[in-house]
Amino acid sequence: MRPRRLNLTAVWECSVIAARNLGDGGRILNISSKDAVAPISGSGHYAAAKAGVNSLTATLAVELGPRIRVNGIMPGAVPTEIMMKALRLGEDDLPRLEKKLKLAAGRLGTPEDLGAAALFLCSRASSWITGEILSVSGGM
Repeated sequence: MRPRRLNLTAVWECSVIAARNLGDGGRILNISSKDAVAPISGSGHYAAAKAGVNSLTATLAVELGPRIRVNGIMPGAVPTEIMMKALRLGEDDLPRLEKKLKLAAGRLGTPEDLGAAALFLCSRASSWITGEILSVSGGM
């Protein structure tokens, strides 16, 4: 799948398949990006696609509720392989990026930070949350 189709079309297609196969009490969790609301130069197509994921999440929550809850997470700066490649960064660049971003949490994110948010949104602890996009960004 071409990258431009991966950021929105694939989310739509996976959500449709999931909705068809999930029973009552099912959950769909979409992954967006902080770029959807605070884009950086050169990321126009990506930011627009992720804004589309946010809109799709809210719409699917209305269409599929109450049978299925649909939420999303909107990660900030998490130095994954994809982010490092997209921003042309090396491991040595991370302290400078962390300082430049001035994150309220005082550090860049980790995959575990995203996993904890995902677990919450898919658990009973969030049973009255649907159609929401949770920013997991360290205060970005």
